[in-house]
Amino acid sequence: GLPAFLSLYCSSSDDLARCRTERNWALLSLKDSVVDDFCYRIISQHHVPELILTSFGSACDLPGGKSELSLTIDVIQSLLELGGSRSASHLIKRLGLLSWLHGAISWRSISSVLPYVSLKCKFLNLITIAVESYREEFSNDTKDENEAVFLEGIPLANAVIRICLERSDTEINNRNASSKEAEAILAATCEALWAIFMASKKRAQSRQRAGLTSLRHMVDLLMQCVHSEELFAKALASTSTLPYSVSDEDKGTSVARVFCELA
Repeated sequence: GLPAFLSLYCSSSDDLARCRTERNWALLSLKDSVVDDFCYRIISQHHVPELILTSFGSACDLPGGKSELSLTIDVIQSLLELGGSRSASHLIKRLGLLSWLHGAISWRSISSVLPYVSLKCKFLNLITIAVESYREEFSNDTKDENEAVFLEGIPLANAVIRICLERSDTEINNRNASSKEAEAILAATCEALWAIFMASKKRAQSRQRAGLTSLRHMVDLLMQCVHSEELFAKALASTSTLPYSVSDEDKGTSVARVFCELA
């Protein structure tokens, strides 16, 4: 079973600091305990994945909850990577992990949810791993016509681009931020977009062609990638297949011309 996990994770302590300590300990023990699909079977029988996904929002919104948020991302990643095909099928097919990944941040400010570069990179890496798990697990599954369509590609790509471009106050004020941090988030962004692009190639595109990402944001992303041939190639291939939206401020400007020149 899961000794003491539920009682610690759902701590009823009146002391907020103790409550956080108990929740973090529960997450750490869970992350380090998953080694195979048998472990995931036990975890899923206790409805722990549902509990963690549901609690993610509170960690996003509570002040000082970024440590728990980081641990939660680590736990979900461990479940995907070490839980075998059982975890991929349960998390993605039954619990809708891909929808959850973009839905959890779609109505929130990125700068408040993911204020640090390290946290952004963790979330982007989780998106990459989830999409790759989906691609590996369901690439040959064509029994259901609805399953043959990668419905989450467009909103996931939009979430990835938002995470990359939206700067938090911490990032803006930290003028001494190393170029390695900027390179890390750009690399994580391009890897996530590339995974989404490859999953979309393997499966039919959704008929819904409404754009979520503005053409201006696509141009901003490409401009940041021009120094690296590999990153630029991945960003260009990924964004060229996305439907885009044009805002009123973009109309009559040269943003489309700049995109074409970059391409």
